[in-house]
Amino acid sequence: MIALPPSPPAPKLSTPQGETLAPRGTLGRHNRLQNKPDFDTAFQRGRRAQGRHLNLIACLNRGPRAIPRLGLAVAKGVGHSPARARLRRLAREAFRALRPSLQRPFDLVVTARQPWPNAQLLDVVEELLFLSQKLRLLG
Repeated sequence: MIALPPSPPAPKLSTPQGETLAPRGTLGRHNRLQNKPDFDTAFQRGRRAQGRHLNLIACLNRGPRAIPRLGLAVAKGVGHSPARARLRRLAREAFRALRPSLQRPFDLVVTARQPWPNAQLLDVVEELLFLSQKLRLLG
């Protein structure tokens, strides 16, 4: 039998309120906007907030099993493929960190406004937190 190395400890996420563990795991299908009608609904009915690097569109999810869901729209103008993938990863991690504090089941669409080459997880979390507070999404 092959012994697997122990999993690394969860990364730390420093916030003004203190240091917490960053969320781990994947964002399952039920937690993502997956098809065009879902995105179209969010773009048409959603409330918008602009930050320095990101835009946030929030639309109340009124489905029978409504849970907070995330959609990402990162255009090619934001950078080359690895830069866009990194920004999407950071946005998913930030959503996992903020999801427990959402008041109601919102569909959130995050779009990138401009390249953000040196973004860190804490930067993205702070910007999404700021935009969520601006839209009064947090409890």
